[in-house]
Amino acid sequence: PEYERVAHAFNALQTHDTEEPPPLVVGRVNIDTNRELAATFGIHNVPYVTLLRRSRWYTIVKGEMKIRPAQRYQGYLAAAPTIEYVNGILGLNATSPVYIQELDDYNFDA
Repeated sequence: PEYERVAHAFNALQTHDTEEPPPLVVGRVNIDTNRELAATFGIHNVPYVTLLRRSRWYTIVKGEMKIRPAQRYQGYLAAAPTIEYVNGILGLNATSPVYIQELDDYNFDA
């Protein structure tokens, strides 16, 4: 749910009346079934948050694609700090919607 909030925050910034690619795509990968992708980026545990800039996460050297090492986000893994991190890098101004959970005696674990 936390990263769905991140995706929704940045989705609100996207304008759908342009052919420009969206400023940010939030992706989720199952590393158990996509082991090659996980190995490519050095993902050994989850959650793993990184920012891959369009056309900048790789280089072409003598006709061969070389993957640049991903810089893992080291902050607190929740929606608000993740949004702040991405805003800072990309110069965006997304905000996180407030998440309200109705609590009662049956769904509250102290």
